[in-house]
Amino acid sequence: MIITTGNVIAIRCPDCGILEFHLLNLFAFGGQKKQVKIDCSCGAQLATVDTKDLQTFWFQVNCLMCEVIHWTYLSRKRILAKKVEVITCEDTGVEVGYIGPKETVKKHIQEQDRSLREMVDEMGFGEYFDRPEIMYQVLDCLHDIAESDQLYCECGNLQIDIDVFPERLELKCSHCDCYVDVYAESEQDIRFVREAKEIKLTKSGFDFKKPGKINKRKLKNNKK
Repeated sequence: MIITTGNVIAIRCPDCGILEFHLLNLFAFGGQKKQVKIDCSCGAQLATVDTKDLQTFWFQVNCLMCEVIHWTYLSRKRILAKKVEVITCEDTGVEVGYIGPKETVKKHIQEQDRSLREMVDEMGFGEYFDRPEIMYQVLDCLHDIAESDQLYCECGNLQIDIDVFPERLELKCSHCDCYVDVYAESEQDIRFVREAKEIKLTKSGFDFKKPGKINKRKLKNNKK
């Protein structure tokens, strides 16, 4: 006999930006315990879950997008359901958390994930770029690096903002002052990001790791 006691909750950390999966086990509320805290592996608090009767639950989620706490009410039945419950930022409409069976949640996240190229296309940037065919390839490579959590700042932050210009992309850390330019003007620029397996923003530029070695690239015309 199989007893379903809980699904997973996946929340993107407001501090480090990593999306982690945590078992949402209703047995954790046994005895006098009426609140469960969910923490990221980096130590930041992701959410708290409160209940009085084990039938209704209040989720307080620390939002990555607007940096405030969002409240979500769910019944026991919805927590244990086979479909995904989505926690959305009330200010931006961005999905910041998910509850449901692990594989179903993973599939939902993959379906919602769009490449940088797709987002740029939707915003009508095609004719804006100096070399669109090169820019799109650079965007695809950066997306792959970011998807594997290998695009980050030396301060440890994984949330890297991207500003789009006709000939380049400006990568900026959302926590500190690090920013660098990645150019999209030539085949050499494509080779650079295609060969890089890891990009780390630093105060003096950025480090990029190729298989077997680490290279450094200084800032290029990005002083304001």
